[in-house]
Amino acid sequence: MEENTLNDSNKAKKTEFWRIILGFLLFIVLISIFYAVILYGWSIFGHSSFLNNQKITIILLFGSFIIWHLALLTIVKFLHKRSYASLIGVKKKLNWKQFLLATFVTVSVSVVSLIIIPFESILFSQNYLPRIETSYIKEWLPWVLPALIVIFIQVSAEEVLFRGYLLQQLRARFRSYWIWVIIPSILFGIAHYDFNTFENNTFIYMLNAFVFGVLASILTIQSNNISYALGIHFINNIIGVLFFGLGDTLTDLSLVKFYFDKTGVYMTYIIILQTAFQIITFLILLNWLKRHKNKAEI
Repeated sequence: MEENTLNDSNKAKKTEFWRIILGFLLFIVLISIFYAVILYGWSIFGHSSFLNNQKITIILLFGSFIIWHLALLTIVKFLHKRSYASLIGVKKKLNWKQFLLATFVTVSVSVVSLIIIPFESILFSQNYLPRIETSYIKEWLPWVLPALIVIFIQVSAEEVLFRGYLLQQLRARFRSYWIWVIIPSILFGIAHYDFNTFENNTFIYMLNAFVFGVLASILTIQSNNISYALGIHFINNIIGVLFFGLGDTLTDLSLVKFYFDKTGVYMTYIIILQTAFQIITFLILLNWLKRHKNKAEI
């Protein structure tokens, strides 16, 4: 019943394919203009001691994703004549039970994955393994709350775009389940292109993002809400930014910092491992979701 409701609701909106293309292009144009203004401002004021603080720079970077929300709000209101809240799901609001369940399962799987760490010395010689540094708790703790807020802004912006706007507009326009899943996931993978950081691992890094996109899209379609995808994505980014930094530009906010060659085999191993744990998390949540649906139908 809910699936039909979502389809009927979306079909009542402006769902022509040209609107989807135009909407996505307008989104790129709007955020490009915003970031161009930011870079110009940075060139003028970037020398200040306030902006030279790397932690503040990271907070501002994640916080800048608020413009994604504003751009999408403008596009759905004027181009598609629909409410921004409808991008979240049928009921136009987050399902906090689904979100919290997704965060719990993601954290649980991540904690279990720590068991593997002691065995890495068997798989890799010492020169491949990361150099580890730990921050002082008293220096790390004050940044946790602002980081959580801006990470939520960043993650929700990506989910509303890829699993909200794009998925829903395609779902209202096409019959094929896999069009709804694959197209947003391909774009999500492309958005993670970063050759300067990963070089030989760039493709597998993008593939990891694509796989996550597929899994998150399936959960979104099955639940008619982005809450599961948002919960997984939120915890993944918290772990990567606040707890276990990988020696990149975001590492300054991390409690534990890992420094190693991101173009090498150890990074390949990390990406494959992360993909495997994402699949395990997905299977647990999908099983829970199907069992919950079946019970509701009895």
